[in-house]
Amino acid sequence: MYVPAPGVTNPTLTYSDDQVVRIVGHYDDDAAAGCVIPEPADIDASAMIRAGDPAADVAACRLRFVVTEVMTLP
Repeated sequence: MYVPAPGVTNPTLTYSDDQVVRIVGHYDDDAAAGCVIPEPADIDASAMIRAGDPAADVAACRLRFVVTEVMTLP
């Protein structure tokens, strides 16, 4: 599951079941270099045994597919 950064709204795309689309994007986005994956809201952070691993957060973010364009096709 992907949770956007605070204040970032993901667009909602709605197409009929028979609509064909082309999705363009990439991995290893430049923003991944500063990526921090937040702890789940339902876990008390003070109960965590260890802090998150910043290098692991960046590696996980580099693997996410970033959509840059969605086009409808005939």
